[in-house]
Amino acid sequence: MKIKKALILLLAVTTCFTAFAQTKAKTKTTTKPKAKVAQAPAFKCEPAFALLEEKAKDKSYDDVVKQLPDLMKHCPKFNEQLYVYGETAFKDKEVKTKDEAEKKKFVQDRIALYDAWQKNYPASGADIKRALLLNEKSLAKEGEVYKLLNDAFNANPQLFMDYTALELYFNLYLKEYEAAKGITQDEFIRKVGDIAAQIAFAKNTIEDKRAVLHKKRDDNSLVLEQEELAYLSDTRTLSGTFDAVAENMFRAASKYFSCEKLETYYSANFEKNKGNVAWIDSMVHVLTFNKCNRSDVLYNGAVVLNELRPGYKSALQLGYLSQKRNKTDEAIAYYEQAVALQEDSVQKANLYNDIAAIYRVTDRAKAKEFALKSAAVNPNSGKPYLFIAGLYASPPKDCGLGDFEVKALKLLAIETLKKAELAEPKYKPTVASLTEEYTKGLPTKKEAKAVKKGKGDIITYGCWINESVTLPKLK
Repeated sequence: MKIKKALILLLAVTTCFTAFAQTKAKTKTTTKPKAKVAQAPAFKCEPAFALLEEKAKDKSYDDVVKQLPDLMKHCPKFNEQLYVYGETAFKDKEVKTKDEAEKKKFVQDRIALYDAWQKNYPASGADIKRALLLNEKSLAKEGEVYKLLNDAFNANPQLFMDYTALELYFNLYLKEYEAAKGITQDEFIRKVGDIAAQIAFAKNTIEDKRAVLHKKRDDNSLVLEQEELAYLSDTRTLSGTFDAVAENMFRAASKYFSCEKLETYYSANFEKNKGNVAWIDSMVHVLTFNKCNRSDVLYNGAVVLNELRPGYKSALQLGYLSQKRNKTDEAIAYYEQAVALQEDSVQKANLYNDIAAIYRVTDRAKAKEFALKSAAVNPNSGKPYLFIAGLYASPPKDCGLGDFEVKALKLLAIETLKKAELAEPKYKPTVASLTEEYTKGLPTKKEAKAVKKGKGDIITYGCWINESVTLPKLK
C-alpha cells in the first residue's frame, strides 16, 4: 500500500515537471524579441550651415530665421559667420514688419543671439552690440548701459571699432564724471586719452585696409571680391566720421582740461607709450585740440608719430609746430615731406604756397621758387601769381635797384596779375583793384627820360627776379 502511494506521488511530480518544461519551451519559442528604439540621426553642422549661408546670401531671411535655432543649438561654435547672418536676418525682419509685437520679438531674438555670440566668441564684441541695442530700444537704464560698455572697454578696448559705441561710451562716462561718481580728474584725462587712442586705432585700421584694397583695385591683374567692393563703399566716409566723433569728444571734455594738467599726465606716461601709435596719435590730438601748441610733449609726440607712422598729416603737423617754435628750416623740411606724401594736386599747391609765404621775408628767391612750383602743380590756381605780383610790387631792397627800376617793376607785377586772372577768373575783381593800385606807382615819362628810357625799351632784372619787362607809353 505504501509502495502504491509512493508510485502515485512520483507519477504526479513527474507529470507536473514535464508540463512546466513544455510550457517554458513553448514560451521560449513563441515570444518575439523586443524591437530596438529608433535613434534620430546626428545633426550635421556643415551641410546645415552651408544651406543657411546660401539662404543668407540670397537674402531669404525667412528661411534663415527658421534654420537658425537648430544651428545655434547644435553647432554654436561651428562658424562665427552664423551669428553675422542671424543678426542681418533679425534686423531685416524687424525693419520690414509692421506689427509692433513682431518687432519686439525680433529685437529680443537679436539680444539672445548677442548673448550666444558673446558666450561662444568672447572676442567678437557682441556684448558691445548688445549694449548699443539696449540703449537704442530704451530697454535698459543709462547706468546699466554704461556699466556694460565700461566693462567691455576695460576688458578689451580694441573691440570698440564702431564709432557709435565709442561716442556713446564717452558721453555716458562724461555724465558719470559730471555727476561726481568717484572719477578723479586724472582718471578722466586718462579715459579721454584711452578713448581717443581707440578712435585713432579704429580709424587707422580702416584706412589701412582701404589702402590695401585700393592698391589691389589699381592692379589690373587683380579683381576685388564683392565683399571687398562693399567694404570700400561702406567705409568711404568713416574716416571723417571718426574725426567728427573725436572732435566732439574733445570739445565736450576740454572745459575740464588745462594745458598744464594735460602736459603733466602725458609727460608722466610718454616713455612707456611712445611705441604705441594709437596712444601717441590720441595725445597729439588732445593737446592740439586744446591749443597746447607750444608744449614740449606735444612736439616730441608729433616727432615720434611721424617716425612710427610717417604720413602727410603728421609731417604737416610737425611743420606747423616747428613754425610755432621759430624753427623755420625745420618747418620747411617737414612741409616738403608733406608735399612728397600728398598725391592731391590742389593740396600740394596749397602747401607750396604755405612754404612760399614762410620764405617771403627771409628769402624772396625761395619764395618765388615755391610759388612757381605751386602754379606748376595746379595750373588752375591764380593764388601763386597774386603772391608773386605782391613780391614784385613791394620795394625789393635786396637787389640794389634804383628808384626808376623799382617803379618799373610794377609793370611786371601787373603782367603777373593778368596770369592770375587767366588761371582763375574769380580773381578778376581782385586783379582790377590791384592793377589800379600798382598803376599809381608806375614811373612817369619824365622819370624815364631822366634815365634815358622810353617806350619799347626793355628793362632786365637779375637777382631773384630774373625777368624782363618792356616799357609802355608812360604818362
